[in-house]
Amino acid sequence: QSDRLVDLVREGVDCVIRVGEPPDSGMIMRRLGMIREMTCASPAYLSRHGTPVSPDALDGHQAIGFVSSRTGEVLPFEFTVAGKT
Repeated sequence: QSDRLVDLVREGVDCVIRVGEPPDSGMIMRRLGMIREMTCASPAYLSRHGTPVSPDALDGHQAIGFVSSRTGEVLPFEFTVAGKT
């Protein structure tokens, strides 16, 4: 079990489960499901820093993010509001 990006051919791996948009690839892929994510804050954090009322209001707030195993970069927050990212 690992979150590193596996080179299927070079490492002789038959199957992987990946999260996110697949890169252009000649591999055969099938969507297994969708993962809903939620952005949360503790009541203590909100009382100290204020409650954001829109995604734009998150600018400057502290957050724990995910690091891409492909790029090593922290993934940006993306929110969908009324069907628009």
